[in-house]
Amino acid sequence: MENNFYVPACKFCGQVVATEKNFETEEYAVEYASRKCGCSKAKRYASIENAKDKATNILAGLNARIEVVNFVNGMIDGVGWGWLGKASAKISPEYTVHITEAANGRIKLKVDKKTSSSTEL
Repeated sequence: MENNFYVPACKFCGQVVATEKNFETEEYAVEYASRKCGCSKAKRYASIENAKDKATNILAGLNARIEVVNFVNGMIDGVGWGWLGKASAKISPEYTVHITEAANGRIKLKVDKKTSSSTEL
């Protein structure tokens, strides 16, 4: 069995992040470093990835299909990287997702549930 050692370096600035962790692959090492580094792009990346992790957990609780999760994560990328000012999508007959960016740069995810129903007579 081969023992590989991967140095966690940020994919944005190349800075090595000190850690006691051992990583199975170089990809895991780079991902870890890119979420922990203090450079501005890494901070933005970490904020976006954390928002996508939270969104995935919320949508899983709503039994959303993987295509919906991927779509919402794409919306988070768009808002987080500045391609979109804000984004909203109706993801089911009863749920609408809203993605915005707070003044402090944090990505905000809001899921609205349709509470009123109308009956046609």
